[in-house]
Amino acid sequence: MRAVSLMLVVWLSPLVAGAVEAGAPARQTGEGTDGAPAPALADAKAGGRAAKDKSRSKGKRETEAPGAVPRTGPRSGKPPRPVMARRPARAPRAKAPRAHLLKSGFRVTSAGSEVVLQTSAEVDLETRGTRAAPSFVLRHCRALRANDRRSLDTRYFATAVTGVALHQRGRDLVVQVNLREPVTATPRKEQGPGETWSWIVAFAGTREPERRPDPLPSAPTATAAIVR
Repeated sequence: MRAVSLMLVVWLSPLVAGAVEAGAPARQTGEGTDGAPAPALADAKAGGRAAKDKSRSKGKRETEAPGAVPRTGPRSGKPPRPVMARRPARAPRAKAPRAHLLKSGFRVTSAGSEVVLQTSAEVDLETRGTRAAPSFVLRHCRALRANDRRSLDTRYFATAVTGVALHQRGRDLVVQVNLREPVTATPRKEQGPGETWSWIVAFAGTREPERRPDPLPSAPTATAAIVR
């Protein structure tokens, strides 16, 4: 029996040695002796990570290249930026009147009376109101001096006009005429020296001055003389 056992051991020993040698490279390709990854597997993982990092860096460079479309909208994880309200556009400034009042006056004529309005340039005149309370608008005209805006008191003249008042309304100058009774107003325009122009508004009708009664004759008086 011993001889048979020895023969089996001698016969099987080469087979066992070959199996051990064939199993060692297999373990080296999987895990090391201490359970750590084998060098080939570690190299493969490192190569994959490098490829991923390279692709990411390449994509980033492509987005930052000139001509690339920037990313719009809020970023993930960050609140959107508040939208700032824009200031409203300023309204365009109104153009300054092209003319100003130089003189306003009143005069009595044989047919009635006239209101004279002299301006530094030619302007349009617009008639408003009624015959009893007419008003006239000098378009694009301004009274620069305070003295030019003073009212004219004409009630002491024997005409239908009792007063003339001037008011600034934006870019226009309004001339209000007060009358004793409704009369016809006829405006006309005359050119003055240089670039000046005058609007003359004629009012028909005159008013007879009031006659005061003659004073009563005074009683005769006597002068006494002292005779010595």
